[in-house]
Amino acid sequence: MSGRSALGRALLGALAVALAAPLAACSPSGPSSADDALAVLDSSIAAGDRERFDTALDRTVPQSTRDMWWSNLGRLSDVDFERTGDGWRVRWSVPGERAVATEAVSIATACAGSVCRITGIGAASGPAPAWLVEPTDVVSVDGAVLIVGRGAPDLSAAASMASSAARDAGMSLLTVDPDAPLVLEVPAADSTYALVTGMSAARTQGLGALTQREGGAPRIVVNPARAGLWSPSQANMLLTHESVHWRLSDLGAPVGGNEWVSEGLAEWLGLPRDADEAAASRARVARACRDTDGAPVLPADEQFSSTDDADALRDAYALSWAAVDELVDENGAEAAGALVEQLWTTPAEQLGGAADPLPRWCAANSS
Repeated sequence: MSGRSALGRALLGALAVALAAPLAACSPSGPSSADDALAVLDSSIAAGDRERFDTALDRTVPQSTRDMWWSNLGRLSDVDFERTGDGWRVRWSVPGERAVATEAVSIATACAGSVCRITGIGAASGPAPAWLVEPTDVVSVDGAVLIVGRGAPDLSAAASMASSAARDAGMSLLTVDPDAPLVLEVPAADSTYALVTGMSAARTQGLGALTQREGGAPRIVVNPARAGLWSPSQANMLLTHESVHWRLSDLGAPVGGNEWVSEGLAEWLGLPRDADEAAASRARVARACRDTDGAPVLPADEQFSSTDDADALRDAYALSWAAVDELVDENGAEAAGALVEQLWTTPAEQLGGAADPLPRWCAANSS
């Protein structure tokens, strides 16, 4: 599942420094244009040269902001600010990441004579770079890399387990690049969660996590308000669920009517990590079987976005899980993965019985 409120914009402006701050007196030498200032920023980060980094920034940028940018950017494996046709963007990645995130940013500069320096950096549109909005650490564990806001919940063990679950699923669909680490962003606060998702809290408050693409890079973004309440098994389940979306993000969204395929596969891999949730989902499907004389209907796409009705949403996820579970029971994991991939791009009505497995699940699990 993957927009910014006026409050979000105001906070980001505060975090990225007020762009209208007056330019203080500059030293006689320094970057001669905005492009030069960004080039100095890029090269100083690559070289680990803090003194040169500071020469690109105007002295109106608070010391705490300078320190945060320097610390955060220095933990990344690649940073490149560049001009676009209508503004600026930054390309960045974390150590071990296969893809590169690309996000629009606003760069404010001021010039005195022949010297130009940066007075502020902010997000221009869409998700804000995680390193821009709060102090972060980059944590690498087996199979995953996490960009973690200071004070955020420790999800490193759950992230590592989620990565291994996908590798060990016995489904080549989930192991196209088995050594690529999952990349997660774990903000420390609700406000920064809204900024890095680029969406208002009203749209995301009911979600434990979501997977979004930041340019070419898929990222799992965790809701800190929810993560702080998770048990270890719930964290394992939810991050394993999102790891499926992360690994299949290159496929795009399933064809209309087949969203259940994506969510069902994610539930099929995730639910076994939490016995209580697995039992609850099984009970929901069994009830649907009884209520429909053994012929429940696959969830419609819109049911997965009805976050204002938690019970109906859980029913949709449970039914999607049962559908994929039946495909795996009938065909084995590898062949079921091939069916899932086919259903991703083919309308269900073109595939006959293979695309309607719920009645068979009911028959096989009736008691």
